[in-house]
Amino acid sequence: MNTQDDYDWTPLMYAAYLITPNPAVITILIDAGADLTLKSSGGKSAFDYAKNNESLNGTVQFDLLNSMK
Repeated sequence: MNTQDDYDWTPLMYAAYLITPNPAVITILIDAGADLTLKSSGGKSAFDYAKNNESLNGTVQFDLLNSMK
């Protein structure tokens, strides 16, 4: 769940970064115990990627990521 790739990205970071994200995937990852405090090698969390994703602004998932940062 919290495994990081060579750039220290987690599945949750990828889910928040996608241009057309599936908010349900973000919810599933959070419910399954994704660690929202992990940072990529660039120093960004999943919420940092979500902040730059217009598709997530105003969603419940955006609020979840924000409240748990």
